[in-house]
Amino acid sequence: MRQTILIALAGALALGGGAFLAMKGTDAPLPAAQFAPSAFAKDSEKSAIFSAFWQQKLEDPAGTARSIASIKGQKFTVVNLWATWCTPCREEMPEFIAFRNEIGLKSGVEFVGVAIDRKEPVAKFMKEIGVTYPVLLAEISALELTKSFGNERQALPFSFVVDASGNVVKTKLGKLTRDELLAIARNAQ
Repeated sequence: MRQTILIALAGALALGGGAFLAMKGTDAPLPAAQFAPSAFAKDSEKSAIFSAFWQQKLEDPAGTARSIASIKGQKFTVVNLWATWCTPCREEMPEFIAFRNEIGLKSGVEFVGVAIDRKEPVAKFMKEIGVTYPVLLAEISALELTKSFGNERQALPFSFVVDASGNVVKTKLGKLTRDELLAIARNAQ
């Protein structure tokens, strides 16, 4: 019996360690190279899926319905799917606020948060950290969209970088870093 428990514990630790290493690999930074439409931006099925999401009307925490497309930036829009219960999401949002206020809007980059969460915790968290960019609310089913773009685990945070024509040019599972945001701004100029 004791040997069985030890074997099960060792297996669980190995599985947990492997999952940790797999998740750790998702934080790799985006290259600072020129953004060009990626292969999936040319995939008509994926383009149609994202286009439907892009045009869908979602409510903000105040109850106003808007489409993500109506909020887009002049050159790029960073669409960030997040939740208040997601620690990496909570950690990256202050950087988004600072970046948007310092550089983003001047360079034509806008942020849109899509919260996979309930209205009350979202409104409370937005007020706590002083979110200055638009945030919309979506159902958990919005994560299904991310699976089409390589997010097999449907994990958060997940971001799309969308050009002015509405084409997805980059995706990122995990926190976006300041260097990655700077690369987006450089490519917007």
